[in-house]
Amino acid sequence: MRLHHQQVYEYRIHQGKLATILATSEHQKLQPIADFLAEMADACPHQLFQSDARASQGNAVVNLDSVEIKSRRSHACRVAGLVLQSVTHNKRRHDELQRFMLATDSVTLAVEVPIILSPDDLVHFRDQAGFHIPIETSATLTVHIDFLQTRHGAIHILDYYLPP
Repeated sequence: MRLHHQQVYEYRIHQGKLATILATSEHQKLQPIADFLAEMADACPHQLFQSDARASQGNAVVNLDSVEIKSRRSHACRVAGLVLQSVTHNKRRHDELQRFMLATDSVTLAVEVPIILSPDDLVHFRDQAGFHIPIETSATLTVHIDFLQTRHGAIHILDYYLPP
């Protein structure tokens, strides 16, 4: 599904993998994620994505000193490296990698997932869930998650970050 949100995003869900994963007892608790993915496909509030309040356009500085970063070179990373080498047009690399991972990686469920964070959501994540949120805003923030995966009963969010 093409989403025209200041630029074109190819929102894709692998329905077969999603159904198979949700059929396991380990992943039944993730049904709300499937419901959310379907809701965004059917009734995404596109108008919210037309404003300038994009999470990726914020000026917040993220302090990575307090974050534990573990480098892992899994089989999926090595295969992704091969895919990226095979795409000659640089602007197509992101999309081609997403297509490849959605089609072949057993844990990738969706790509370019639209997310909406209200000011109340940000307060909840900061005050209730204990996340450090380096953004102070009264606007609703929008973002697209590059990859949504599930492993061992947990959701994993993968998103590219290019430092300034």
